[in-house]
Amino acid sequence: MLRSISALALTAGTAMADTPTVVTDIAPIQSLTAIVLGQTPDVILPPGADPHDFALRPSDGQALAAADLVVQVGPALTPWLSDPIATLAPQARLLVLMDEQGWEPVLIADDDHDHDDDDHAGDDHDDHGDDDHDDAHDDHDHTEDHDHAEDTHDHDEAHADDEAHDHDDDAHDHDDDHAGHDHGPVDPHAWLDPAVVRVWMAAITEAVSELDPENDMTYLTNGTNAAIELMELEKAVKAELAGMSRPIIWPHDAYGYFQRAFDLDFFGSIAPGDGATPGPARLQELQVLAQEQPVCILSDASVPESLGQVVGEGADARYASIDLLGHADQDYFETMMILATTLAECAAP
Repeated sequence: MLRSISALALTAGTAMADTPTVVTDIAPIQSLTAIVLGQTPDVILPPGADPHDFALRPSDGQALAAADLVVQVGPALTPWLSDPIATLAPQARLLVLMDEQGWEPVLIADDDHDHDDDDHAGDDHDDHGDDDHDDAHDDHDHTEDHDHAEDTHDHDEAHADDEAHDHDDDAHDHDDDHAGHDHGPVDPHAWLDPAVVRVWMAAITEAVSELDPENDMTYLTNGTNAAIELMELEKAVKAELAGMSRPIIWPHDAYGYFQRAFDLDFFGSIAPGDGATPGPARLQELQVLAQEQPVCILSDASVPESLGQVVGEGADARYASIDLLGHADQDYFETMMILATTLAECAAP
């Protein structure tokens, strides 16, 4: 059912000759933007590449130079893209999705192993500015007194301690961890929460419509179809994950939005950051946690399965590999469902 809706959304719009030329940063955003446009835009980062450290190809420079609109998650995810956009696409409108209001960011916590309480970074959140989010996440105890504009755009005052990131005070003393990509205090991997993506899709629809007002109703229809499909995706993922019983050990801290969106039980992450290398003390700590009960230990492109096997040595552990960007020929919905299915199988009783 979900895939038929996705196919409908992708073909809902007619590709017009004057459709704005759009360039996107990563494959999930390319997929979502394609639904609005009715045709597939260019993407800078090819499948399998590292979004944090990538050298532009000549074809990427040509695409940016011709762009009317550049859609980017944000410099925290792709810091290398900011200068090329400014240099090669000064004429283009830039849509930075992380700067959009109406959704609740997840903070990158200093202590990602403190799972005994419910105060994980981002767990105490409201409805992302979307009324439909209440239905999709009715198991959460969201507060309603957050000022999204302040949370999203004024982290200097609201999260001063997070910006400091004084790891010397970290309760786990991971001095031997090698630092990975410094995203700052806010996790940029927000496309892993469909409720956030609904807000982003509205921003993409508005940006494209402003560039091509003659066809704004087509883009609005496409965007509305996508919003409906995203709600269906939430329900499908939630149903897929319903039977999970094993706590998860993530590869690193990039999965906080998925974890929050679907209220997942977890023991922490192998690496202290995206692209970082864990030290012996961290691995030993996770080994102790893995002995407490059966666990699901995950790997991805930046954290090999061999590290997970070290953590799970002697424990009742299952292992699986996941991908938050998806592979070639996968759209956003397929990527999310594959992630859900993989987790469900790994964390089943």
